[in-house]
Amino acid sequence: MKRKDAHVLQSIFIMALTAWFLMSGSIGSAAEGGVKYMPRGSFMQSWMMENWTEADWEKEIKAMKELGMDIIILQGTVDTKNNKAIYATQMPGYQGRKGSKDMVEATFRQAKKHGMKVMLGLNWNDDWWKLYSSDSQWLNGEMEKGNRVADDLKKIFIEKYPQQFYGWYWQWEIDNYFHQKQENWENLSKAISISCNYLHKLTPGKPVMICPFANPDLGKPNDYGKLWNYVVAHSDMAAGDILCPQDGLGGEVLTTDNFTDWFKMYKQAVSQKPGLLLWSDLETFGKDYRRASIGRIQKQIENVQPYVTGIILFSYNHYQGPHNAPAGFHQTWLEYLRTGKVETVPPTTPKGLKVTKQKDGKMYLSWNASTDNRGILGYKLYRDGKLIKDIQIPEKLEYVDDTFKDLKKAEYRVAAYDFAGNSSLASQAFYPGK
Repeated sequence: MKRKDAHVLQSIFIMALTAWFLMSGSIGSAAEGGVKYMPRGSFMQSWMMENWTEADWEKEIKAMKELGMDIIILQGTVDTKNNKAIYATQMPGYQGRKGSKDMVEATFRQAKKHGMKVMLGLNWNDDWWKLYSSDSQWLNGEMEKGNRVADDLKKIFIEKYPQQFYGWYWQWEIDNYFHQKQENWENLSKAISISCNYLHKLTPGKPVMICPFANPDLGKPNDYGKLWNYVVAHSDMAAGDILCPQDGLGGEVLTTDNFTDWFKMYKQAVSQKPGLLLWSDLETFGKDYRRASIGRIQKQIENVQPYVTGIILFSYNHYQGPHNAPAGFHQTWLEYLRTGKVETVPPTTPKGLKVTKQKDGKMYLSWNASTDNRGILGYKLYRDGKLIKDIQIPEKLEYVDDTFKDLKKAEYRVAAYDFAGNSSLASQAFYPGK
């Protein structure tokens, strides 16, 4: 959509100032020798916080601020498929939440109390995973619904908390498989323009952030780059808006060694539009939603720095924050951000590994706890040299191997690892015993 000339000039001026602020503000205030780009913020989902007490909020936000974070990205404010909102919406036909269950109010209130900013997610509809960008009428309709959600959020919260509002999170996750035709690119460009055009006018100077992802098994960076070159050129993403790709380490489809091949592509696409920003959506988890070690996160942060001007996390709060993880995680991360180094002291070897065959043919394993200067994140169990289980923050130091039944003998090993990713030497046991 074309803007009137006066609005274009005004937007260019405002967005240029925003771009300068965002780019300069993305460099963290790390101590000398520390990390150049500190993560700016973290995604938080309403289901995690809905029963938090004041003390829970206090502890979590204090930890975020210690790590240099100043933005809460609140994901999923309205489900436009089921007409449900996570706040006391004023939109007719939508079911909202009131009082302590109003997650948008709670987030803004805590942000004001603790000097944080809030980036608001807009609407979402799970039919995206069936229709993607193939049905332009449906997709454009969802964008218009998102604009109504933005109206609602502005009236209720942004006008009440103007200093805490940072910008908008556009929730539709674009990938490198279901959007390969030019028709898809055109539909995406139109949909993004419907959102960006409206949001830029509704809240001038506030960025819109888009977080796509890629699977290397389904395409190559150069092929995906054609989509983003087209979308950047043909959509109304503007100076100050943020392309913030998921880095792909969460599902372990990409590695710390090859994920930057995709960021080279994103950077080239973003460079077409002056002032458009490129950030990284750094995934702090691994396969089966295991917590990533700080050693792995260090590689993600440092390897992506040549390509981006900011980093956010999905999600410190879900995987490493004090509400969901032992304090040693935060301590290890804080030490890294302050010094630029991850501690290297390994845990002690877990002693006393015992293996006992049960009547049902399964093998029961138990062992004694390891110790570490920061604490133990987990234990890795191996059978005949192959990893069979990675147990994090276990309540009991035991495991039942139910895949043993057809074996007559086996060698088992168990090794501990800490929050930094340092691994102990492994203890060993055999069945039958020697």
